[in-house]
Amino acid sequence: MNTPHWIIGIDPGSNASGVATYEHGKLVALAMMTLPELMRFIAEHDYHYAIEDVAAIKPVYARNNKGNRQVIGRIAQNVGQVKQTGRHIIETLELYQRRYRTFKPQSGNWGTLKPQMGRGVLALRTGWDGDSNKDTRAAAFFGWLALKTGV
Repeated sequence: MNTPHWIIGIDPGSNASGVATYEHGKLVALAMMTLPELMRFIAEHDYHYAIEDVAAIKPVYARNNKGNRQVIGRIAQNVGQVKQTGRHIIETLELYQRRYRTFKPQSGNWGTLKPQMGRGVLALRTGWDGDSNKDTRAAAFFGWLALKTGV
């Protein structure tokens, strides 16, 4: 398998998205980007992209169904905003004819683990010892999946 020079992992978010940059298979940067920043980045960088398929996320599921209609409504609204961001990212990738692959949400995603465990797995798999948050760890996870399975 021929590994692309650059792979960008993306975890779409409602206000900002986690972005992980791999160069020659090595994680070299983690960042948070607003949608306009990410759209500009995509326009300027003809890289391979790996993005979480947030369209596959259910608006309400067992873990977040607390029974309170107001809470459920807020959760569903947030999930809807994330799905819209994901749609805009995909549209931007297609507009600029960037190579990309989507990955369904998965258990074991480094962003969904407890923070200390997520940081530990990130360091173990990628060698990254810098700052991270759940969104950038999730982005790193999807970039790592692309490296392991082919973009």
